[in-house]
Amino acid sequence: TGCYSSDSVLLEVNPIPQFVSNILFGNACAPSAIDVASLINPFTTTAGADTLYYEDALCTILHPNPHAIYTQDTVYIVLVTNTIPYCSDTTMAIIDITSASNFIVSQDTLGNFSNCGPVGCANINLTDGNTETLYTTTDCRKVATVTDLTNGIDLGSTTICEDIECAVPFYNGQPYINRSYQITPSVNDSAEVCLYYLQQDFDDYNSVAFGTWPLMDPFSTLCITQVDNGSIGTLGSTAIVIPNSAITSTYDPITTVWKVCYKVDSFSYFYCH
Repeated sequence: TGCYSSDSVLLEVNPIPQFVSNILFGNACAPSAIDVASLINPFTTTAGADTLYYEDALCTILHPNPHAIYTQDTVYIVLVTNTIPYCSDTTMAIIDITSASNFIVSQDTLGNFSNCGPVGCANINLTDGNTETLYTTTDCRKVATVTDLTNGIDLGSTTICEDIECAVPFYNGQPYINRSYQITPSVNDSAEVCLYYLQQDFDDYNSVAFGTWPLMDPFSTLCITQVDNGSIGTLGSTAIVIPNSAITSTYDPITTVWKVCYKVDSFSYFYCH
């Protein structure tokens, strides 16, 4: 009849979620558990609430608890995107649970000395009243232990970094232990911190302190300096000394590891001397 109209259609195409690899691998240190969903973090597509986890390759038996796996397991995943319309893809995750070691990070277990170099940083999540130990992911060695003291406040995601000097370091002419730590929670709050050292770390200290500084005795002379607003020597940083009377030290003669514990109201860098 000579009459017509037109319109436009907007077509949104959502790409299929691409897994970084065909098989995902996760590792936790017993007695800790692993959340399979945490392995999805590297994906470019965010997982939606409909992502499912199964016990069998045919994806017919739902996994009873994929967010807290305590034993070795294989989980089959159907990843569903959070887009509308959604897209999905499948993969499998192999979970390995390794027994936690009583050795500490960068410890030569034959000579029981420290292998020097930066340990790096990793995270633990701390809720009120909870205790967590950070282990290395490859060999489940201890890095540090933090207890979030009960007061209704969560420390939250807490980053722990450690560095090991190749020789006994000095500041203003005073030696200190080669292992230093930096702890940074999401919320500064009261906690108990336990750091780990080797007897050889203390022996190395004593070899350079002899005749000038008090020798290291974890039960009587060991103290910790907490440095805020930067590492030691940083312009504007401030130091708080935690005396030996506020520190509890225990020794494992089998591993030659010292566990040094003390309470804090805030976090920053920690140096032992």
